[in-house]
Formats: sequence, C-alpha cells, structure tokens
Amino acid sequence: VSDDGAYGAVTDANGNIIIIGETSSSANIASAGAYQTTLNGTTDAFIAKFDPAGFFQWGSYFGGTGVDRAFAVENSCSNLLFFGLTNSLSGIATANTHQLAYGGGTNDGFLTLFSPNGSSVVWSTYYGGNNDEYAYFSVIGMATNSVNDAAIVGSTASTNNISYGNAHQNMLSAAYDAFVARFPGSIIQLTASDSAICV
Repeated sequence: VSDDGAYGAVTDANGNIIIIGETSSSANIASAGAYQTTLNGTTDAFIAKFDPAGFFQWGSYFGGTGVDRAFAVENSCSNLLFFGLTNSLSGIATANTHQLAYGGGTNDGFLTLFSPNGSSVVWSTYYGGNNDEYAYFSVIGMATNSVNDAAIVGSTASTNNISYGNAHQNMLSAAYDAFVARFPGSIIQLTASDSAICV
C-alpha cells in the first residue's frame, strides 16, 4: 500500500527464492507467525520467501522505529543471513552479539541471521561507529568454506568501531574509507584474530 523496493535475492537448495529489501507498506508484507508482523518505523527492511513456482511462502518485516533497509541475503546452513543499513536505536541487535547499541551518524550497518521459516531471529548485530556507514554486499563462506563465515564491505566515515586487532588499517585516512569485515560463522563477536579492516 506504499513504497517497496527489493535489492537482493538468493535461492536455497530446494529452489525457493528469498528476497530482501525495504518497505513503507503497512500491509501485504508479513505473514502470520512471522518474526515481525507490523511496520515499526517509517521504513523497515523485509525478507520474504517464494516457492519455485512463485507462490508466497512467508514474509517478515525487520526493523525498529527509524529507517531500515536490507541490501543482500545469503544462505547460511539452513538459515538466512542478510545485512543492510539502519538508523533505528532499538529493535536491531540481540543479546550477546558483536555490537548491541547504535554507533552514531546517519546510518549503521546491521547483520542478521533469520530462521529458515521466518519465525525468529537467531542473532542480529549492529556494525558501525560514530559517523556514517554504507554497506553494499555480503559474501557468506563461499562454496569452499564449511563454517559459513560472513564478510561485508562498504564505506565509513567513523573513527571507531570499525577496525579491530591486527587489521591492515586501523585509522580513518579520508572523509570516507572503504571497509571489509569478517564475521566467523561460529563467532558473533569480532576479535583480534577475526578482524574488520579499513582499506
């Protein structure tokens, strides 16, 4: 009933199609029993699943009271990992994840692992510092990686919360720098050996 945009899609092993994007619609998005069945902000991210014949299986909003957008989705074992941008101060991160609070600026990135039936969030985290972040795409594990590592890339104007440990570049060197961050499949907290880097 309002503006909607789809920005990413992936198929699963059974040929089902999962799409993600953003929506300002208050109807015709979420299905009964989904993780989030109502629009929380002016714009929320959404995730939806269709069978190989194009019939709708389930859909869910994802977001807080601000603006949330999802840009990329990948299979992670049987779960669905997607990421995007948010300026919501709540409704994004779950307990015991990498970054529990909004970092600042116009946008933070977020990374979220959804259950395969759309009914729950396995975990979700912010990724961002004291200024703006823009994230563009994600790669999960690659075909040869059995532990489902996730990597996100984008640009940042933040001077904190981006680079960790023995990273290639630990300081912002321009108005915006590129970043790449790796999240190990079995570890949600970034550590010195599992670093985000600015390049």
